[in-house]
Amino acid sequence: MDPNIDFSLNIESSDSTITTLTAVNGANLASPYTGRDLSWTIFSQTGAVGGSGNYFYLDVTNRDDISTCRLKNNLVDTLPPDNYQVILRVQDAGGAYDEVIISISNSVEVLSVKEYNFTVGFENYFFTIIEANYPADQAKQGFYVWLGSWSNLVSSSDGFTISLDYTNSAKIGCPVFPNKWIFKNLEHTAISQAAECSSPGYIGGTTSTNIDFSSYSFQIV
Repeated sequence: MDPNIDFSLNIESSDSTITTLTAVNGANLASPYTGRDLSWTIFSQTGAVGGSGNYFYLDVTNRDDISTCRLKNNLVDTLPPDNYQVILRVQDAGGAYDEVIISISNSVEVLSVKEYNFTVGFENYFFTIIEANYPADQAKQGFYVWLGSWSNLVSSSDGFTISLDYTNSAKIGCPVFPNKWIFKNLEHTAISQAAECSSPGYIGGTTSTNIDFSSYSFQIV
């Protein structure tokens, strides 16, 4: 099997093909039939959050000289954010087999979540900043601002999955209502832009609170 060592991948939910592997049987390498009589199977597939499921499937092409297996996304655009482990096995007619463990992540690595607040007159303002690492697309990793409290963001989300809206977020200036997302590459610009959008002209300080987000998974949309 090639590759014949365990490996890890970062993907997006929209990816249709996850990876491609090849294999030959135990026949003499000089034989023109090294690709025959090979069977590929997903021995197991599990998500750290979702448990066992049919997240992926195999697309196999056999030639006389080589067998090719494509691991495919069974839930294109709807694959839940998670850290998956797939055990893939290829076996020849004699019962000999190779096995590889593929670790697949389409979940955003969130480094911190902070809720900020400040007061102008008798009005209290809140915003939440999420620092996200996203190896699948580094242009989308940075600081996501929600112009509201953490509890407001949670109540606006789908269960325990928080969607960070890169697509519609304001990269310059303030978001247009009802959009509440801002994206910035730097934390200090995220804070200053959030304060300006919450209360135009405000130049004072803010107070931050670290949020426990361990019960939540995150995805970038």
